[in-house]
Amino acid sequence: MYLKADTFKKQSVWICNICIFILISCLLKTEAFSSDHNLPPSANQVQTACVTDQNKMAHTSSNIADNKPINAASFYSVEDNTSSTFNEENYKKEIAQLKQEMQEKMTYQIQCNEKAISSVNTIISGASVAIQILTVVIAILGVALATYITFVEKKVQTLTNYSKSSVEENRTIEQTVKKLHFEIINNIEKLYNDLKKQETKSLVNRLVQVPEDIDNLFSILAAREMSPELFTDLKTAYISIKKDRQNGFNYLILFFQHFPQIAMFDEDLAEEIESAYHNLMNSAFRNDILKTSRDFIYTCAQKGLLNYKERLNTYYKALSNSKHKDYSDMHIEIYKALPTKEEKFNLYDIIQSDSNLKDVASIYGKQLLDEYQDSSGNTESQKLVLQQITEENQKIPNFKNNKTM
Repeated sequence: MYLKADTFKKQSVWICNICIFILISCLLKTEAFSSDHNLPPSANQVQTACVTDQNKMAHTSSNIADNKPINAASFYSVEDNTSSTFNEENYKKEIAQLKQEMQEKMTYQIQCNEKAISSVNTIISGASVAIQILTVVIAILGVALATYITFVEKKVQTLTNYSKSSVEENRTIEQTVKKLHFEIINNIEKLYNDLKKQETKSLVNRLVQVPEDIDNLFSILAAREMSPELFTDLKTAYISIKKDRQNGFNYLILFFQHFPQIAMFDEDLAEEIESAYHNLMNSAFRNDILKTSRDFIYTCAQKGLLNYKERLNTYYKALSNSKHKDYSDMHIEIYKALPTKEEKFNLYDIIQSDSNLKDVASIYGKQLLDEYQDSSGNTESQKLVLQQITEENQKIPNFKNNKTM
């Protein structure tokens, strides 16, 4: 349980009030002590009393000198039968002696009283100073205690706020850990792909800094899926090293397999890739050449097949002379990648216009016949193409598709 700040505030107020009460009580007791009725009288009061006693004694002595009767109890006792034998002279001597003794006793008594009063005054003065010092010390301690309590209160408040923020951070961390755990358990394949994608990006950045390192990284990058945003960095690395034939060719393979829809239409790379079609196709696996061909033809269709007639013929010639020339199912996959009927007929027209591509044209022609021969929505030009395909197939006895894998 944390100590609340309000509790500290209340305690500090109570402690300050107690200190002030003690200070006032000490001051009041100091004044009361000096005026208390149990204290001895002041020096002036004692001196006045002594003077009064002295006057009384002088008055008595004067009465004796004037032969006035005096109280025998005030002196020493004299028997009635012997009082008549003393003469006047003896009386005077005794009175003088008595006055002297009384004067000495009074002087001694006054001195004693003055010393006692002086001692009492000294004690009172010292006690007053001690009480004042004690009051100041108590006041200082009260201020120090209040300051300490305020400091502790602020520290406790800071710790409380820190504890609250720590609890919130711990909750956030716990939620993050749970979320990460869920993603790892339920999306481990996605997590692996994300990590591999990030690693691929790091490898391409490495090539930008050291283009010659393609000799070590080529096999890794060739087997990876590369996103289109990596094309620019890879092109930058290639341009700085393209004079090196072997390393430059490794870059062209990456462009051909991973970025056909970009690289084969790039002003700086299109001609270099086209001149290396034969080697690039022979360096690719079947799935790589299928992906590249499908992406290239589809991109040409988006831009307009008829605008790339020469490029398409060049590509298909290289494909017909590569190790992939006998895979008719690959051409079927390329045919199916074309999104519209018109583009399929246009691609057939482009291929059959080159006499070196008769075998490829026959494969595409058969696909057109199977898909659109019985269609009622054919245009006149499309009907004419289908009729020509039928006539060409009739000239070939036992027409069969080229072998598949």
